[in-house]
Amino acid sequence: MTYITYIKQDRCKNAKEYPFIDLYGYERGFNIFNRHLQKVSNICDKYGLRPMIWSDMYFRLGAPGRGDYDQSAIIPEDVRTAIPPTVDLVYWEYSKEEKADYADVIRRHRNLAGCVPVMATGIWTCIRTWYDHKKTFKTVKPCLDACNEEKVKEVLFTLWQDDGAYCEYDSALAGLCWAAELAYGGSGDEKIIKEKFRSICSASYENYLKLSEIHYPCEETISEVSLLWDDPLFGINWNDNDNLATGWVETAIEKYRRILLGIEPESDSSIPDEINHGVLLLEVIIKKLEFRRRLLEAYHAGDRAALANVKTATPEMCAILKQLLLSFRKRWMLRNKPFGFEVIQLRLNSAIGRYEEIAMRLDELLSGKISNIPELDETRCSTVQYSVPRFFLLATGSLII
Repeated sequence: MTYITYIKQDRCKNAKEYPFIDLYGYERGFNIFNRHLQKVSNICDKYGLRPMIWSDMYFRLGAPGRGDYDQSAIIPEDVRTAIPPTVDLVYWEYSKEEKADYADVIRRHRNLAGCVPVMATGIWTCIRTWYDHKKTFKTVKPCLDACNEEKVKEVLFTLWQDDGAYCEYDSALAGLCWAAELAYGGSGDEKIIKEKFRSICSASYENYLKLSEIHYPCEETISEVSLLWDDPLFGINWNDNDNLATGWVETAIEKYRRILLGIEPESDSSIPDEINHGVLLLEVIIKKLEFRRRLLEAYHAGDRAALANVKTATPEMCAILKQLLLSFRKRWMLRNKPFGFEVIQLRLNSAIGRYEEIAMRLDELLSGKISNIPELDETRCSTVQYSVPRFFLLATGSLII
């Protein structure tokens, strides 16, 4: 069965959606796709344009499980010959870490359409607050090595922004500079890259890479994004992490403090705003971890004096979150239309509200109005990790948001 959908406009004002098969009966997906692609190609020809498509469309249609570039994909000869020759096929792959994997799929493209594909790899910004150099190095280097070996002439370095587009985009300049050096035959010598980055971006390459260490402070499954969005009362990610690693809080705080100490003053004493933003991200996460640790220790010890001290720290938490929100706003408005910023605004303002709630709850507890704080009494009864670095899974235990 084909999964292509057809939108039909009826004589009423409403558009109705029908599966293609219900309207026209079964037709091989390859035929539908090639016919559509030929029409697109003809339109592009009319305007002197050359289209490109993600090539997994063909491999998915030919695979029983519809997987990306599935090894078992079978693409019939009549389908191959019907692919418009004016369309560039783009092979995308962001996660593989072995040169052989890239080389194999590049060769399969050559067999599919008789041409070398365009390669699309990734500078890792997806579901991250800052460019991830470690992940980019692991995936882009073998990709470029395979491209050189297989004589691929064109490579795209994609930058994705998922889950709210909160990654500091300019942090990826370090990754783009590094990847470009390799793509144009450079050895990857850091001294050369540092000099080029300083010349092009007027900034310290080392500072960008130092802030890239914000990812995974102690375990591969503990993300700085989860630490940023985790609710201070529920501690959904906090409780998950307790099941994964002993002493993870201290390890994360220590690592983040070392990163801050490693940020070097710029030679002209003007640190770029994106570096200041990255530093602020670290400071917010450190304060969040320290605050919840103190809250839990004081609450479970029944230490009223310590709880009162925790309460006095809530305005400071609200203030630094407001500072981070303003930093996000400045960076967002510099390069984007305003649409989408409301997502960041809603998230950080809701976090401020939760710290205000903690202050009110502690007031009630210390005055005897309530006898306990239920959210802090709850413990995880499973070692299964449920939370992933998505705000809506960390801010609340309910899907009604």
